[in-house]
Amino acid sequence: MRKIKYDDAAATCVAESGRLCTAAEFAGACGGAYPYGERFIRKKCNVMSAFFEARPVRPGGSFPGCSSPFGVMDLSGNVAEWVQGGLLAGGSSGQEGRSVACTRAVKRNPKRPSRTTGFRCCHNLQ
Repeated sequence: MRKIKYDDAAATCVAESGRLCTAAEFAGACGGAYPYGERFIRKKCNVMSAFFEARPVRPGGSFPGCSSPFGVMDLSGNVAEWVQGGLLAGGSSGQEGRSVACTRAVKRNPKRPSRTTGFRCCHNLQ
């Protein structure tokens, strides 16, 4: 789901017996600075083009190279994802370089989503 406010994302996760991930969980699921390693490689994930143009948001899994060692897709680029604390992690298809690192989470106005704002839910293992 994308273009969603922080509170709505958090409520959706609770309704699905989960919660928004923490920034540390998001980064941990990535396995490094980027899902594929420590160095930014533009073609691996849905990020800004080499001509500095935003790419359209794609369905999850559209970039097979954007998979973490744990099989988690799209942690870098595509849509910036809400994590706990009103932070956005992972960057979007209109960003590049360090801006799309999984280890970067930035504070944003939680009431102002954009077309490149999404979320994923985390669940505690029982």
